[in-house]
Amino acid sequence: DPWLDVVDHWERLVRVSIEALGVPKGELLQPFQAGGALRPDRSHLFKGRRQLTEHVVREVAGVGRSPIILHGPRQCGKSSFLLHLSRLLSPGILPVYVDLQSQAITSSESEFCFRLITAAIRDLRGVCPRVQQLPKVERAAFQPNPYPIFEDWIDSLLESIENNGLLICIDEFEKLGKAMERGNMSTAIFDELRHLSQHRDRLRFIFC
Repeated sequence: DPWLDVVDHWERLVRVSIEALGVPKGELLQPFQAGGALRPDRSHLFKGRRQLTEHVVREVAGVGRSPIILHGPRQCGKSSFLLHLSRLLSPGILPVYVDLQSQAITSSESEFCFRLITAAIRDLRGVCPRVQQLPKVERAAFQPNPYPIFEDWIDSLLESIENNGLLICIDEFEKLGKAMERGNMSTAIFDELRHLSQHRDRLRFIFC
């Protein structure tokens, strides 16, 4: 059969190429990670998303102030994308990652505001030295009315990052709806986020 000779020829070529590349023999570990977000320390495994990144960059840099909605089925890589934005975005846009999957952050509006601010300081202190000079965030300061102190902290953060833009990425955003069903939070949080996005020129939101 002439096809057997063709297959045998290609098999020899593949074997020679593998030996030349120095590919280890035996079972190779599967680098693909399923079931959890790909953390930033595994950036070498994060591939693609170029078109999505370009779209987000255009939206963030645009003159509009509408929030960006990132929607898709579970396990399609949304959280991984948000966690890697710091190296995907253009200089001058500083992302902050907030995960609402934690029950604590949606236990009350004061806790939501407190933890969003602490997440921002956590993600920004390494890239903006002035963030480290901000006073310590006190949980008690956000009770019982969190919004005045929340807005003051947002303004302090924007001042500390100078001319950079602040991009707050809120993952598992639907958990806010669940918290409202439980009576832990009210629709006032939506009014507050909308107010901030409309009246802070260098602040944008991504809701995932």
